[in-house]
Amino acid sequence: MDGMEKKEELEQEVVAEEIEETAEEPAVEEVVEEITAEEVVAEETTEEVPVEKTTEKGGSNIISIIVGFAIFIAFLAIVWMAPVGKTVKDSGVFYSKDNDLYFYDMKNEPYLVQEDISAGGGYNYFYSAWGAGTAENGDEAYYMANVDASGAADLYRKDAADPAAEAVLIDSNVYDYKVSENGDVVAYVVMEGDMLNLKMNCGGESEKITENISLEEDTYTLRADGAWVAFKDAYNMLCAAEVQKDGDVNVVKLTDSCPLYALSDDTLYFVSKADAYYNIYSYDFDHEPELVAENAQYMELMPNGKDLLYGVKPVGIIPYSELLEDDMAEIDANMKEDDPAYEQKLMRDDLRAAMASGEGLEPLLQEYYILSNGKATLVAENVVSAIGVAGNDRSFVTGYQAKPFQPLYLSVIGGGLEMVDMIYTMSINYGGMQPFLADAQGNVEVLTGAVMLNTLQVSSDGSKAAYLMENENTGGNILMQMKVGKAADATAVEMNVEEFGFLGGNGPLVYYYEYANGTGTLASAESDKVIKNVTGTQFAKDMKAVYYVADINGITGLGQLQHWDGKNEPAVVDGGVFAFQYKGNGKAAVLYNYDLMKQVGDLGYYDGKGVTMLDKDITAIFIN
Repeated sequence: MDGMEKKEELEQEVVAEEIEETAEEPAVEEVVEEITAEEVVAEETTEEVPVEKTTEKGGSNIISIIVGFAIFIAFLAIVWMAPVGKTVKDSGVFYSKDNDLYFYDMKNEPYLVQEDISAGGGYNYFYSAWGAGTAENGDEAYYMANVDASGAADLYRKDAADPAAEAVLIDSNVYDYKVSENGDVVAYVVMEGDMLNLKMNCGGESEKITENISLEEDTYTLRADGAWVAFKDAYNMLCAAEVQKDGDVNVVKLTDSCPLYALSDDTLYFVSKADAYYNIYSYDFDHEPELVAENAQYMELMPNGKDLLYGVKPVGIIPYSELLEDDMAEIDANMKEDDPAYEQKLMRDDLRAAMASGEGLEPLLQEYYILSNGKATLVAENVVSAIGVAGNDRSFVTGYQAKPFQPLYLSVIGGGLEMVDMIYTMSINYGGMQPFLADAQGNVEVLTGAVMLNTLQVSSDGSKAAYLMENENTGGNILMQMKVGKAADATAVEMNVEEFGFLGGNGPLVYYYEYANGTGTLASAESDKVIKNVTGTQFAKDMKAVYYVADINGITGLGQLQHWDGKNEPAVVDGGVFAFQYKGNGKAAVLYNYDLMKQVGDLGYYDGKGVTMLDKDITAIFIN
């Protein structure tokens, strides 16, 4: 069964199935009196730490043979994914061969950059490598060599446009680094003596920023223009530092304790503890930090890398007069002290007194705002938890919103204020939440069913949305598609979907499903075409087509590199492909004839028109 026939049957199944909202607590964090969100860091990390590293060829680490070729390349496709929400500029391909580093600049023949990448330490996981790449503008290349067993290495800078240019040693014993967009500045963590220090190199001179720093992901971040670096010291103090023209370092202390910060293009947002709650501040690196919000409980840089999403506890209280309804006033007015129910009447009198005096509960729910171009807009109220929606330059928010609380009759409470507090809290935690989608103007619409909120995507023009919903009958999932503003008309597309995306931002919804034993099937919501035996699917914002390896040979692991626009017949790039690294703008580095035992393969480059073979028996391609 395929095409529209399968979709129609699926929709009938979903319509016939009564989708009930669960009474169990949803899979989101409860509202707490502190920041609980994971930090969203705006900059792109130059060096990443792999799960496992290896440099020995033909060693005993051949887990991939056990789990299967296709599963293995599907796994590594995840780390080769082009950044969602960011236009990728392909500035060349770094690769290793015989423990040496090579570079292809798409103009000249590949050339040797550096010998001896490893000095006993690891820099790659099979054919994926870390530690070498160009700045965003492609002019300057940075790479690490002589990696020792502890992970420390020599950090070099080189003119990427000149094969004959001599590489410059920045520093030794370096563990991590980040590069400015123009490549002129690098911030890095270096071991000096027995201490990890943060340094910046500007124009060939390195200056120490701070001592005793950690290697955790959020320790430091470099502003895109390289002018400032923000960092947290060993005691969680957040500071910003600038290396001035005379070489002096200007350090600005921002807050004593910072649990969370995020850097947009030119603004640093950070959270600071204030008594029993948190404040959010913005810092433009020129003036004093400005207060963005008080009573903050959540902060996130939106997926567009510009706007800030935050949740705050509303000021004031929720009056008991809004939570209770007195249906016993007449009966209690005539009740005598010798009445067996008189004690309950006294308890209700206490509730009436609290209602009359304006007493109430501390708010448990949040208000969510989007800060854009200095203006904060309220986008949703009565929110339990929310996150920014990926895949769209505009700002959309999804989360759980509490249903309106139905006032309690005094006749059914059976307790005092503590009982009211407990009932109100339980009404939020159990069965009182509904998923929602909101835009930056505060237009909120309710979604139906057990929506997997972290899967929700909105097309670039903001007209369409898609998300996965739990299939309560099978335990799997269902891909749903809707027009923004018409959530009630959402339709089922397919079951057991692994990945999906709107091609070209606004194009067809293409999805990857029925994944088993390393391969799956590709299909489109706007086509009857079904492509089976596929792996390594890569969706990125700039793609007007999805790229993948099809027709996998179960013995060799080789197949055809193809791309598909979701409407017409797939285009074949080449055969004999083991895996590929999408480089942006319809280009890719292609790995052929990979030998898992020897851990070597042949490398080609696809420029959108044809493939140029670059080298044979390479070890790994660097992620850039």
